[in-house]
Amino acid sequence: MPFGVTGLRLGLRGMLFAIAGAAIETCLAFSYNLCQFFGWEWGCYHGPAGAPRFTLAWLLLLAFAAAVLQEDGLR
Repeated sequence: MPFGVTGLRLGLRGMLFAIAGAAIETCLAFSYNLCQFFGWEWGCYHGPAGAPRFTLAWLLLLAFAAAVLQEDGLR
């Protein structure tokens, strides 16, 4: 193994960042669709205070996904 334990740690860290990025992107995509469906303000031009329903929607979805994974890990 040319990189040894350091290579393993770097590889696992890269996987963590890739999976976390995909999870956040999925939550944002769902929140965009939800806000468009209900006609709420959304988008990066409004900021968190300008689109509180959008911000709340993606944070709640991320928390829900984490809770589902936590529950699955307890079994």
